Amino acid sequence: MKSPRRFVSALLGTLTLTAGLLVVTTPPVSAADITGPTSWNFEDGTQQGWTAQPGSHFGPLITDRVYYHNNPDQKWNKEGTYFLSTEEDPQGNYNDSYTGVLDSPSFTLTRPDITLLVNGGNLPQTYLAACLPDATATNGCRVLAKTQGTDAEPFLYRTLDLSAYLGQSLFLQLVDESTGGWGHLTIDDVRVNYPSVPTGVTADRSGAAVSLRWSAVPEAGLTGYDVYRSLNETSGYTRITTQPTTATSYTDRSAAPSTGYFYRVVSVFADGSQGEGPNTAYAGPYQDPFARGSTVTYTGDQLSGIEFPVGPLGAGGILHFGDGTRNESWIFNHDDTFRDRHTGTVPNSFFAVRAVTDKGQLVVRALQTSGEGAFPGMRDLSFQGEYPMAHYRFDDSALPVQVSEDVTNPTLPGNLKDSAIPTAIYTFTLKNPTKQPMVVSLMATQQNAVGFDGVGTIGGPTNDSNAGFVNNANALSLGAQQGRLLMSGTPDSYGNSAAVDPDPTGPKLALTMLGPNVTGTASWSGLDKLYADFSDDGAASGPANATSPSTGTTVDGALSTSLRLKPGAEVKIPVVLNWNFPANPVRNFGGEGEQYTNWWPNAASVDAYTVAHLPFLLQQTQQFHDSVYHSNLPQYVLDRLTSGIAVLHTPSVFWARNGFFGGWEGYGCCWGMPNHVWEYAQTASALWPQVGQLWVQQWLDAEKPDGLLPYRYDTGTDSYGAAFDGQAGVILSAYRTYEQTGDTAWLKRYWSKIEGAMDYLVTANDPDRDGILTGAQYTTLDSSESGTGSWLGSLYLAAVNATAQLAQLAGDGAADTRYRTLYDTGRANQEKLLWNGDYYEEKPQNLPGTVAYGPGSDIDMLLGQWWSTQLGLGDIYDSGHLDTAARNLFANNFQTSFVGGPPDGRDYVEPTDAGMKNTTWPRGGKPANPLLYNDETWTGTEYSSAALMIQRGDVADGLRVVQAAADRYDGRLRDDLALGGCAAGDGAGNPFGDVECGQWYSRSMSGWSVLTALQGFTYNGASHDLGFAPQWRPDDHVSFFTAGTSYGTLSQRVNGANQTDTVQVSTGSLRLDRVQLAVGSHGVRQIRVSVDHHPVDAHWSATAGGLSVELPATTVRAGTTLSITVTLAH
Repeated sequence: MKSPRRFVSALLGTLTLTAGLLVVTTPPVSAADITGPTSWNFEDGTQQGWTAQPGSHFGPLITDRVYYHNNPDQKWNKEGTYFLSTEEDPQGNYNDSYTGVLDSPSFTLTRPDITLLVNGGNLPQTYLAACLPDATATNGCRVLAKTQGTDAEPFLYRTLDLSAYLGQSLFLQLVDESTGGWGHLTIDDVRVNYPSVPTGVTADRSGAAVSLRWSAVPEAGLTGYDVYRSLNETSGYTRITTQPTTATSYTDRSAAPSTGYFYRVVSVFADGSQGEGPNTAYAGPYQDPFARGSTVTYTGDQLSGIEFPVGPLGAGGILHFGDGTRNESWIFNHDDTFRDRHTGTVPNSFFAVRAVTDKGQLVVRALQTSGEGAFPGMRDLSFQGEYPMAHYRFDDSALPVQVSEDVTNPTLPGNLKDSAIPTAIYTFTLKNPTKQPMVVSLMATQQNAVGFDGVGTIGGPTNDSNAGFVNNANALSLGAQQGRLLMSGTPDSYGNSAAVDPDPTGPKLALTMLGPNVTGTASWSGLDKLYADFSDDGAASGPANATSPSTGTTVDGALSTSLRLKPGAEVKIPVVLNWNFPANPVRNFGGEGEQYTNWWPNAASVDAYTVAHLPFLLQQTQQFHDSVYHSNLPQYVLDRLTSGIAVLHTPSVFWARNGFFGGWEGYGCCWGMPNHVWEYAQTASALWPQVGQLWVQQWLDAEKPDGLLPYRYDTGTDSYGAAFDGQAGVILSAYRTYEQTGDTAWLKRYWSKIEGAMDYLVTANDPDRDGILTGAQYTTLDSSESGTGSWLGSLYLAAVNATAQLAQLAGDGAADTRYRTLYDTGRANQEKLLWNGDYYEEKPQNLPGTVAYGPGSDIDMLLGQWWSTQLGLGDIYDSGHLDTAARNLFANNFQTSFVGGPPDGRDYVEPTDAGMKNTTWPRGGKPANPLLYNDETWTGTEYSSAALMIQRGDVADGLRVVQAAADRYDGRLRDDLALGGCAAGDGAGNPFGDVECGQWYSRSMSGWSVLTALQGFTYNGASHDLGFAPQWRPDDHVSFFTAGTSYGTLSQRVNGANQTDTVQVSTGSLRLDRVQLAVGSHGVRQIRVSVDHHPVDAHWSATAGGLSVELPATTVRAGTTLSITVTLAH
């Protein structure tokens, strides 16, 4: 489709640069206005007739700048090459001190709309206006309509409706009288007298049908709309309407389900003109959100973003990349700042394979696609990852043996010690697919990096030189079925290593290979020599002991095994890499040293423990994986659930030797484990309730005398105030801890602090105890709100209700009564105040310095209800209204694509991605002081909102939200987004690390709530009560669950008149006194209960929509199954 012609005014001013300021001399203006279609796109590098009024002080107004100032890694989404900006100085830097007024040439308005690209400041004196000439008005402009920026850099498409002024002589005026931050405006592609363009074009997909909608064009003479389609956003459009449609919707039924399409809608007028603008919509390939799917295999470009962390719970481990290489820099614990994925790599550390057939064919390859010196890399590989298990499959037609590599860290829910081993366990599978025998050898080589800080570079001719290497030594020991290399040296002197290291001279690294005929060397020098040695006979050979030849140089060791494989034979070779670096010098406000040193003083002890327990550790990790993935939930849901576990094996967290378990917001940014972010995280406490309990204790132990919980931990020099949402989240987390552990003694010990934290919120923001919040409330959006909205209001009421419940359990009847009264009062008052007929909103006070969302649809509008449902605390507001609000949250905030303009903030989505915006204003009324980050897309809030939708029965929409997030983390490195420590780091797209303000962002652990929402699962370890009301496939449901320190599988199947629910425990033991089930609209005739087919004498009673089964103190142990068969009354 051809674009409309662009008309450029010939009225060009004379440009003179004086003392760094651009002085614009206004030429005589013709008495005749412009009457035809006119576009000011500045593509000739001039102002195209726009002139500055006397007294203006601008820098160079026309710029061809390519990248944003604030996000220099992102390209400006301009129309062509040039645009107009009031912030550029002559050196190309930004300068908000420039001020002035700039007028366009005058024109006679013949079409009702003016369109443009605009952004920059949102200040009162920074705007672009459509004007009637008026000498008595400010700057000679009687303002008819105006637009301005949003305190962001990306251009946004804006339309000014001037239909009331047709036939009049007008001009445009850019005003920039602001000198503070965002004191500038940028404009591009300003169009006057063009036909009106359809706006608000959306495309939504369902199988082979794409439903398009748009806003009506009000201009006279409209005959209809044509729809165009293309595979490319900028060209190749073909009309798919046979004649203009008069409707504002169209269904494309010819779309191939597996193909994504771009659409444009063009208005057609009786005079033959057409209105076309940047109103593109995109419909991606169709994916059924209910399909089970299968294990994802990453290949090609989808390997570029893979970063799979392997290591102990509570510390950074080893990153494994999509090309088969790894980065060990995190194990040295220098974790104060973000580092890109390849910084601090330990060289000379890789795996290789050698195969020789009886016919003499010899091939040697490094087990990665990049070569290592003389070792050629594999031709290709594929990767599969279902955390905590990763699988590489190598492909090289020249290699006669089939090779795959599995890598994992022990992950045993409920078992802290065995989940916190500083180890990476590799298992290599070697298979002979040929019809002739062959000899296959596997080699593992590892550099002794003791003394390296993981931040700098190891260099030199043989990649073994760094100033930190002092007295490094390797010791080789060989046994009948294994070989081991112990690596010691002088540890890096950072931190307080002498005080926290239980064995300063002991080994810090250990490499063990398990297999027949293991050989090795404590030292090799040069990759060429190592290659020659290994390729010669498949055996690494050399001295049993080696030390650094000089300070600043280290030694490299290697292990190998060889065996003869018959045709069709297969063998598995485990290799274990262990480490022990006790110091953690930077983030030690909770205590110094690593937790794992309490169990293992050095790498030799780690190695001995891991090798001795290897079968158990691998079996238990495999069992956990299989219990999760043998569910019938969609694959993408399971992958997003387990990806959150990876956060706990990165520098986003740290578990100190004294037991303090801390964290940052994400890897690379934002210290002090802020409770306003971490209150979203559910994964860790579900799998290891002990960790969740530690977090709550640590927050409560930091409580001030007045009940204030510092939203970040104090370091001794810093002092933080309260975050309203974070403090409420701590109270709710305390209730969660009590439910998971059933620890009444713990509750009574911490009850006074829980009560104090709740009283603080009441006193500060609800002193009249009517449930309506007042005053400023600091939040996770790095700003304060004021007044009452359902986001903070529902969180407040959920915390009040939880406090009342805990008061009763702690035996404090007065507090119980006090808080129950407040909860009941607040529910009624907030319902009346905040429900607008479609969703819950905010009634802000707009105190100075605060932000607001007012009538907006906020992604967290019902965050308190999300919490309340998980904890089994019931509905806060009217149940029907909650259901409606959840549906409308999806309708208002979910974007099927972001084509048409990037967000006003950090860009975490590509144009063809789908996702949820944090806040939208479907009813208009966006405040002048909107929430920060309102236009951004965060998986942490997407998961919680998706879970809310599913909790309310809107399963399809909730799954679409999760599916959209999964599609954005598809393995392809996305380095065209917002980069840097407080953004996407060096790129997003890693399926094992969601980003927000940093990589492996802690808020993303809200994803676990999607599982419990799909299950309708609740658990109370104090009352031994389990609830199971599946939203996902209630007639045939299978999913993973955790309850306290046990886990297993839940299932529900309906066969005719019988509904059978089972609780199968895989690990631990689970006492159950009551099971609550849903039976839909059916009644119940009878039930039968058994444990492993042994009948149990149970009693039942009907509940709303289900039944409650009372059990006689039943314990379901590992390997056994509780079964409840309900005969339904149809």
